[in-house]
Amino acid sequence: MNFETKKDKFRSAFNASWSKDTCLPSMKDQWNETSKEIGQCAVTALILQEYFGGQILYCSDLDHYWNILPDNNELDMTFSQFTNNENKSVTDIISREKILSSENEITYQTRKRYYLLKSNVTKNLRENGYKAKELKGNNNRLIFISSNAEGEYISDVIEIISSPNKFCQHFRYQLKWLPSNVKDKLTYERNNLNATLKKQKIGICYLFQIKVADGKWKWEKLYSIRAGVLIDAYKTGDNENDIAHFYFKLTDYLFYDEADLTEKLIKKSNEKFYAFFDSTFKDQHILNPSKASKFKIYNKFDMTHFKVISDNNTYYPPFVYFTGIKKNNTKEIKVKFNKLTCQSYYTLIEGKSYSFEFGTYCKTFPTTFNLKLECDKNIFSSPDEYIYKINSGYNEESWLLMTKILEKSVWSIIKFKSEFPENIQTKPLDIIINLPIHVNRKIIFRIIEVFSDIAFGVGTGSIAISKVLTDWDWWYIPTIIGYFVWVITKIITKLWRG
Repeated sequence: MNFETKKDKFRSAFNASWSKDTCLPSMKDQWNETSKEIGQCAVTALILQEYFGGQILYCSDLDHYWNILPDNNELDMTFSQFTNNENKSVTDIISREKILSSENEITYQTRKRYYLLKSNVTKNLRENGYKAKELKGNNNRLIFISSNAEGEYISDVIEIISSPNKFCQHFRYQLKWLPSNVKDKLTYERNNLNATLKKQKIGICYLFQIKVADGKWKWEKLYSIRAGVLIDAYKTGDNENDIAHFYFKLTDYLFYDEADLTEKLIKKSNEKFYAFFDSTFKDQHILNPSKASKFKIYNKFDMTHFKVISDNNTYYPPFVYFTGIKKNNTKEIKVKFNKLTCQSYYTLIEGKSYSFEFGTYCKTFPTTFNLKLECDKNIFSSPDEYIYKINSGYNEESWLLMTKILEKSVWSIIKFKSEFPENIQTKPLDIIINLPIHVNRKIIFRIIEVFSDIAFGVGTGSIAISKVLTDWDWWYIPTIIGYFVWVITKIITKLWRG
């Protein structure tokens, strides 16, 4: 079936499936049988992306969504709702996760409308001769599993749950734990991701397993944790003990509440592989990256499932979450990505105040412990160490971060960690999160300092030139002006820096 025929079949299926129930709630009064596409753009674009691939485009002026296909041709089945020849321009490229996880879900009802429309479209496509295998869509994820084999693996899981949206993480496996269809897609160089893995959706799970014999484990329970997107992946060689590295960006949470998750993933992995492709997780298993979603994931855990195989100890992981760094206590700073290091980082501005937001959520509370934040005192004028004593299960707090005025832009690390007292009965797992920080200088300071240097040069240069040009009798004017400007700019800079 060629593309035009396929597109016509989809257009007919959508036309038969659009209804007042799939329309944007705020536009239901405008919806009618002759203009069925009104208020249907977002959910339609989601379904078209699922079947055709590509990306979803957005125009803020029209509040309109449509598709761009992998061949760079645009596909818009709902633009006819605009009757006044409005201009359509691309404002942004929007991920399906963002549309489905909208904070305004109650207002837009996007998820509910999407599933209803998808069900209707699928039914109509089948009636038009589409085969079932053509209607599956693209739900394939690369699943990463972290287990209780070592305490540090549990710490990785807790850190992944605790990290903010778009934060980058790094998993590594020996090649013997990967199936051939994963190993064969890995290149040998960093920042050279195989084209078939670009923007690959991933899912992260925690595995509780028990040792049944030397070198053999039984998979007891799997917990879905987090969704994300693959950024980079490569391997150090082809031997079974060589290492595969995976870098990924965290997005939403995965909440698969059905009891058959462990059974499904065991069939796919054969209780051997810890990274593999699977299509178990669907859009209905996605939770938006909020505190409520974190708590929902935390509450799934059986606390006895943190027994570590390597030392046979049951650990208590502190559910500590880092919300983000905010400016003026309201606007959260976006996480940035360094392609060279494959790490997340925050950009701060010198001479500004920020708040470091965090909290705890403890199902059981075995003992009091401390949360500590360590900063570079050469970069921050706020305290270089904060300590917060946790003596209850639920806490939310923020710490002030105030950057100094600097001589140049600098990189640093903020360390956020937990500290438990020694000799307690329940063994803790300390959480350590290192946050790279890039502190930029204000452009105004650079302009003032350059202007100051120029003024000083004018004053000094005028004196020097007057020694050569002895008949220049007004040399003192640029000298006075130059030195005056230089002194004023130095005073301004000194007062500003404090």
